[in-house]
Amino acid sequence: MEESENIVALRIFLKDFVPILSEINDKLGDILKRLVPKEKLDTDVLLSVPDHIRKTINELTKLGRATADEVASHTKRARAVESAYLNQLVTMNYVFKERKGRKAYFSMIFDE
Repeated sequence: MEESENIVALRIFLKDFVPILSEINDKLGDILKRLVPKEKLDTDVLLSVPDHIRKTINELTKLGRATADEVASHTKRARAVESAYLNQLVTMNYVFKERKGRKAYFSMIFDE
């Protein structure tokens, strides 16, 4: 009798667990889609973006991984301006954004 109850409990657990796994799988798929650039960040793409965005790309490439404050100190623009440009690049799938506490770190996504 006890083994039968354990099987029933396991079935109930698995019934609840499968939708959770499916949701996690969907979210991971969305994250992976955002990590892969829509197109390679090559010379043609760099020439097609506005100068102000290109300047941000160049500084972030030099820095590797940086906050908007760090990029702003190199471009001599306000942090809020650099933050907006970096977030545009995140939307375009050229930059990855990672939060550590209250700080947001940005890094280029390179298509290998």
